Formats: sequence, structure tokens, C-alpha cells
Amino acid sequence: MLTIFVTAIRDYEGKPGDLNYQLNNPGNCRCSPVGYLAKYGKVECIDTDTDSRYHYNVGKFAKFPTYKLGWEYLQNLVHFIAARNPTWTIADFFDHYAPSTDSNDPNAYAHFVAKRCGVSVDTTMDKLFA
Repeated sequence: MLTIFVTAIRDYEGKPGDLNYQLNNPGNCRCSPVGYLAKYGKVECIDTDTDSRYHYNVGKFAKFPTYKLGWEYLQNLVHFIAARNPTWTIADFFDHYAPSTDSNDPNAYAHFVAKRCGVSVDTTMDKLFA
């Protein structure tokens, strides 16, 4: 189910050519405030406010050395969040992962991913990844 969940995130975030593909960052993850494990290699922090190539997304996003590393990071991030918050629903997850304060629509995001997973947005993390 984790693969289905993160694939849905990737697809919601964009298609080939979009920021999430350009930065090898399928989840359009923001830069980590605590850094990255060595296994992810040199992760850059791209400030889209100052880099005109990425003007359509505002903020600081991680750029992974390879798509494979970005994919692994997204899987580990989702697993970590779900394990740490087992009673969160899919709706709760996207309220935190893609908050409306970042110009996202967490409700639409949650419904998109839940549909891909074949469950409702009220499904909890512990049930989804059991």
C-alpha cells in the first residue's frame, strides 16, 4: 500500500517536466530543517523564489542527486509520519503534508490519494499500512 500511496502523491504533484521531476523529488518535499541522512547524498535546497527556472512553485524544495534517492526519501518520510501518527486519517495526513497555508488543497489531495488506495479519506494510517 505504501507504493500506491507515494505513487499517488507523485502523480498529484506533477508529471514529467514538472518541478517534482526536475528536482528528483517526487513528493515536492520542502527542504528538511534537520538535514538528510548520508545515504541520500548531497541534497540541495532550491529556493524557487530566487531561481526563475522554478517560478511556478514558491518556497524552498529539496533537490535529490537522483530520482531513485528522492523516491526512497518520500517512501521513508511517509512511513515515518504514518508510524508516528497511527491514528491520523488520510485527511489529517494531507492537512499536515500539504497544508492550505502553502496554497495547497489538502481536501482534494486527500481524496485523490484515498481514491487511488481504494479507501476513504477517513481511513487511519494504522489501518492503511497494516
